[in-house]
Amino acid sequence: MWMANWMRWSLGLVLALGVSAISQCQLTTLRADLMVAKEGIRAAQQSTQARDALIHTLQEHAERQNHAVQRLQSTQEAIRSTYTQREDTIRRSYEKGDNQTWAITHLPDSIIRLRTHGPYTHAAAYFPSLPTCAPLPLARESSTDQR
Repeated sequence: MWMANWMRWSLGLVLALGVSAISQCQLTTLRADLMVAKEGIRAAQQSTQARDALIHTLQEHAERQNHAVQRLQSTQEAIRSTYTQREDTIRRSYEKGDNQTWAITHLPDSIIRLRTHGPYTHAAAYFPSLPTCAPLPLARESSTDQR
Protein backbone atom coordinates (compact mmCIF):
# COMPACT_ATOMS: atom_id res chain seq x y z
CA MET A 1 0.00 0.00 0.00
CA TRP A 2 2.73 2.33 0.83
CA MET A 3 4.31 1.51 -2.45
CA ALA A 4 1.09 2.10 -4.35
CA ASN A 5 0.77 5.57 -2.81
CA TRP A 6 4.33 6.32 -3.62
CA MET A 7 3.74 5.22 -7.24
CA ARG A 8 0.66 7.35 -7.49
CA TRP A 9 2.49 10.26 -6.01
CA SER A 10 5.45 9.71 -8.38
CA LEU A 11 3.15 9.33 -11.34
CA GLY A 12 1.33 12.53 -10.35
CA LEU A 13 4.65 14.30 -9.98
CA VAL A 14 5.84 13.06 -13.36
CA LEU A 15 2.55 14.09 -14.93
CA ALA A 16 2.74 17.50 -13.27
CA LEU A 17 6.34 17.95 -14.44
CA GLY A 18 5.34 16.83 -17.97
CA VAL A 19 2.40 19.20 -18.06
CA SER A 20 4.64 21.94 -16.68
CA ALA A 21 7.28 21.26 -19.35
CA ILE A 22 4.67 21.22 -22.09
CA SER A 23 3.16 24.44 -20.74
CA GLN A 24 6.60 26.04 -20.55
CA CYS A 25 7.33 24.98 -24.14
CA GLN A 26 3.98 26.37 -25.29
CA LEU A 27 4.61 29.57 -23.33
CA THR A 28 8.02 29.97 -24.99
CA THR A 29 6.45 29.35 -28.40
CA LEU A 30 3.68 31.85 -27.68
CA ARG A 31 6.22 34.44 -26.53
CA ALA A 32 8.21 33.93 -29.74
CA ASP A 33 5.01 34.22 -31.77
CA LEU A 34 4.14 37.38 -29.84
CA MET A 35 7.56 38.88 -30.61
CA VAL A 36 7.17 38.00 -34.31
CA ALA A 37 3.69 39.53 -34.32
CA LYS A 38 4.97 42.71 -32.64
CA GLU A 39 7.76 42.98 -35.23
CA GLY A 40 5.17 42.48 -37.97
CA ILE A 41 3.00 45.22 -36.47
CA ARG A 42 6.02 47.54 -36.20
CA ALA A 43 6.98 46.85 -39.83
CA ALA A 44 3.38 47.38 -40.96
CA GLN A 45 3.24 50.69 -39.06
CA GLN A 46 6.49 51.85 -40.68
CA SER A 47 5.20 50.79 -44.09
CA THR A 48 1.94 52.64 -43.48
CA GLN A 49 3.81 55.76 -42.33
CA ALA A 50 6.04 55.64 -45.40
CA ARG A 51 3.01 55.19 -47.66
CA ASP A 52 1.19 58.06 -45.92
CA ALA A 53 4.25 60.29 -46.35
CA LEU A 54 4.39 59.38 -50.05
CA ILE A 55 0.68 60.08 -50.46
CA HIS A 56 1.12 63.45 -48.72
CA THR A 57 4.06 64.31 -51.00
CA LEU A 58 2.09 63.32 -54.09
CA GLN A 59 -0.89 65.38 -52.95
CA GLU A 60 1.33 68.44 -52.45
CA HIS A 61 2.88 67.88 -55.88
CA ALA A 62 -0.57 67.58 -57.46
CA GLU A 63 -1.67 70.77 -55.70
CA ARG A 64 1.38 72.65 -57.00
CA GLN A 65 0.68 71.37 -60.49
CA ASN A 66 -2.96 72.46 -60.24
CA HIS A 67 -1.82 75.96 -59.27
CA ALA A 68 0.64 75.96 -62.18
CA VAL A 69 -2.12 74.86 -64.56
CA GLN A 70 -4.38 77.65 -63.27
CA ARG A 71 -1.62 80.23 -63.77
CA LEU A 72 -0.95 78.86 -67.25
CA GLN A 73 -4.63 79.01 -68.13
CA SER A 74 -4.91 82.61 -66.94
CA THR A 75 -1.78 83.50 -68.92
CA GLN A 76 -3.23 81.80 -72.00
CA GLU A 77 -6.46 83.76 -71.56
CA ALA A 78 -4.49 87.01 -71.34
CA ILE A 79 -2.53 86.08 -74.47
CA ARG A 80 -5.75 85.18 -76.33
CA SER A 81 -7.28 88.49 -75.30
CA THR A 82 -4.22 90.45 -76.44
CA TYR A 83 -4.10 88.47 -79.69
CA THR A 84 -7.77 89.20 -80.37
CA GLN A 85 -7.26 92.91 -79.67
CA ARG A 86 -4.27 93.09 -82.00
CA GLU A 87 -6.08 91.14 -84.67
CA ASP A 88 -8.96 93.64 -84.46
CA THR A 89 -6.53 96.56 -84.62
CA ILE A 90 -4.84 95.13 -87.72
CA ARG A 91 -8.18 94.38 -89.36
CA ARG A 92 -9.45 97.93 -88.68
CA SER A 93 -6.17 99.33 -90.00
CA TYR A 94 -6.63 97.44 -93.26
CA GLU A 95 -10.25 98.56 -93.46
CA LYS A 96 -9.28 102.21 -93.00
CA GLY A 97 -6.39 102.00 -95.44
CA ASP A 98 -3.81 103.33 -92.95
CA ASN A 99 -1.35 100.66 -93.91
CA GLN A 100 -1.56 101.59 -97.58
CA THR A 101 -0.68 105.24 -96.92
CA TRP A 102 2.18 104.18 -94.70
CA ALA A 103 3.47 101.75 -97.31
CA ILE A 104 3.71 104.41 -100.02
CA THR A 105 5.58 106.97 -97.89
CA HIS A 106 9.20 107.65 -98.77
CA LEU A 107 11.76 105.84 -96.61
CA PRO A 108 14.70 107.80 -95.22
CA ASP A 109 18.01 107.41 -97.06
CA SER A 110 19.62 105.65 -94.12
CA ILE A 111 16.95 102.94 -94.21
CA ILE A 112 17.31 102.57 -97.97
CA ARG A 113 21.07 102.12 -97.55
CA LEU A 114 20.50 99.44 -94.93
CA ARG A 115 18.18 97.57 -97.27
CA THR A 116 20.66 97.63 -100.18
CA HIS A 117 23.19 95.55 -98.25
CA GLY A 118 22.93 92.05 -96.89
CA PRO A 119 22.63 91.41 -93.18
CA TYR A 120 25.53 92.59 -91.05
CA THR A 121 26.98 89.91 -88.83
CA HIS A 122 29.43 92.12 -86.93
CA ALA A 123 30.59 95.73 -86.68
CA ALA A 124 33.53 95.33 -89.08
CA ALA A 125 31.13 94.26 -91.85
CA TYR A 126 29.01 97.37 -91.26
CA PHE A 127 31.88 99.88 -91.35
CA PRO A 128 32.59 99.80 -95.14
CA SER A 129 28.98 100.66 -95.94
CA LEU A 130 29.15 103.96 -94.03
CA PRO A 131 29.50 107.03 -96.25
CA THR A 132 32.81 108.79 -95.93
CA CYS A 133 31.62 112.18 -97.10
CA ALA A 134 28.86 112.69 -94.50
CA PRO A 135 29.84 111.95 -90.92
CA LEU A 136 27.24 110.53 -88.55
CA PRO A 137 25.38 113.20 -86.57
CA LEU A 138 26.09 113.42 -82.87
CA ALA A 139 23.49 111.96 -80.56
CA ARG A 140 22.25 115.37 -79.41
CA GLU A 141 21.80 116.63 -82.98
CA SER A 142 18.63 115.68 -84.75
CA SER A 143 18.67 113.93 -88.09
CA THR A 144 17.05 115.54 -91.12
CA ASP A 145 15.26 112.31 -92.08
CA GLN A 146 12.54 111.82 -89.53
CA ARG A 147 9.18 110.24 -89.71
